[in-house]
Amino acid sequence: MSPRTTATSLPLTELTPGHPAVVAELEGGRHFRTWLISMGIRVGVVIQVAQSAGRHGPVRVVSGSTRLAIGRGMAERIRVSPLNEKKPEESPEA
Repeated sequence: MSPRTTATSLPLTELTPGHPAVVAELEGGRHFRTWLISMGIRVGVVIQVAQSAGRHGPVRVVSGSTRLAIGRGMAERIRVSPLNEKKPEESPEA
């Protein structure tokens, strides 16, 4: 695991919109994984939820230049590890 990620993974549906995460696992069959990979969603890629329609409806995601609307059932099977958001350290002035 990258030092920038947290130790836990969670379903994409639980990621706070606007917060980046790394795709940790694609839970599904070959067709599901192949479809996501063809759309640019693969393990190790940074992804963000752009918009979620609450408990029902699609989840809009952004990964690089790719923007997708994924059904909630599919989004629940994409496990992500949220990235730590560290503020840049200020350099001491001489």
